This record gives sequence, structure tokens and C-alpha cells, in this order.
Amino acid sequence: MNPEPTNQTPDPGVKAEMPRYFSLLYEALSEMQMAKPNDRSERDRMMAIAKTDLEKVIAYVAHYLV
Repeated sequence: MNPEPTNQTPDPGVKAEMPRYFSLLYEALSEMQMAKPNDRSERDRMMAIAKTDLEKVIAYVAHYLV
């Protein structure tokens, strides 16, 4: 009943297309990095936390959904 396992590996020359939502997450991360003031203010700290949380979301999506 179980299908035969295949020993085929993906061709390294063929790039899989990333889903649109994944590229949008990277765009959001890039925008956050550019908007961060880098002046050690309260806003700077909050942006750093939000950026870290977004990086966690991207890692989760990359691991489980892509």
C-alpha cells in the first residue's frame, strides 16, 4: 500500500519559486530595518523587539510552510 520511496534529490540548478507571502515578509523586514532610528530611544528598542519577532515569524514560515 505504501508508495515506493524515491531517491531523487532536487536539482540544485532549479530554484523553487518562493510564495508571495514569504517575499512580503522579507519586504516588511527590510522596511523595519530602514525605519529603525538607531538612536537608543524607546522607539528604537520597540522596533528592535518587533524586528526580532518578525524574524521569528519568517523562520517559522520557512521551516513549516515553505
